[in-house]
Amino acid sequence: MCHENEGWTSSLPIMLLGLRTTCNPDFQSTQADLIYGETIRMICDIFEDAKFQPQPEFLQKLKATIKDVKPNPFSHHRKQKLFIFIDLQSFSHVFVRTDSVRQSL
Repeated sequence: MCHENEGWTSSLPIMLLGLRTTCNPDFQSTQADLIYGETIRMICDIFEDAKFQPQPEFLQKLKATIKDVKPNPFSHHRKQKLFIFIDLQSFSHVFVRTDSVRQSL
């Protein structure tokens, strides 16, 4: 993600937060879920509402920064067409074997 302006460092924290909290459709979870095993706390979950003082200058800069950010086009990881046997397309039931490591009794 490249920005041509010199204020790219001000948009870096919001971009990193977006990368950590955005749901990945391949894994059906966020990056934080994969790394930490649970969702991370957002800043709004930590601070109380009574102590929060809005700062209009910061909000204007944040709105301008988010307005300038454009999403990158996503990539398709699978270029090949999915192979399915012709017989499988007509079956009503299919048994799927999961080859995973099982815990000992």
